[in-house]
Amino acid sequence: EFKKSYKCICDLFVEEDGYLQPQMGDLNWVEYLYLNKNKTNKAKIAYKNKEFYFSVRASLIDEQKQHYSIVFTDITKEELYKIELELISITDPLTNIKNRRYFQEKMHYEISRSKRYGYPVSFIMFDIDYFKVINDENGHDVGDEVLVVYTKFIASKLRESDIFCRIGGEEFMIIVPELDKDEAYKLAQKIREGVENYKKILPLTMSFGVVEYIDGESEQSLLKRVDKALYKAKDSGRNRVELG
Repeated sequence: EFKKSYKCICDLFVEEDGYLQPQMGDLNWVEYLYLNKNKTNKAKIAYKNKEFYFSVRASLIDEQKQHYSIVFTDITKEELYKIELELISITDPLTNIKNRRYFQEKMHYEISRSKRYGYPVSFIMFDIDYFKVINDENGHDVGDEVLVVYTKFIASKLRESDIFCRIGGEEFMIIVPELDKDEAYKLAQKIREGVENYKKILPLTMSFGVVEYIDGESEQSLLKRVDKALYKAKDSGRNRVELG
């Protein structure tokens, strides 16, 4: 039944880093398995709208005929649990967007990509104006609700490729790949105006700092620049976007 639709089990392999592919460099996947039999090899398989995970090993049965025995051991439950733990470790539990740890990983990745391909990458840092007053006057439950509701609103304004993270109490960062600072500034203004007019839970405003990565600068220098731009917006009256 299987052979009516497929020539090989490898036809079902999902192309994803860290998992077996039909061709592993210059080697067929079976040859690769045998030559790396002391290594833990995994396959991700998509079949009938479901995904499964296996550890895979190979042993040579007949050298002349090149016959191999391939053993697939189902590790789906363990692998899904591992993926869930990893997701928890990079997700902010309140707002359900990514956290500071994820931001640091993606900042490094996007800067490396910018260096390699010459694409611009910009960073938008913002926080809620007078958030301490909101908490003090309305209670932390309302403050938490504000964070959740406005985070969802802002996320709806972003592209799929944008990376939205909560990096502190009421502080957020958006990485905008392939946008220069002027385009990122327009995006920040759009968000700022949207937030000001949204008025859900409580009417509030936000202040924004925007910078574009400068080739050769350190990540620490970039973070200092965007932080300085944000505080320039706050010092200039809040509910503003400032370029750094």
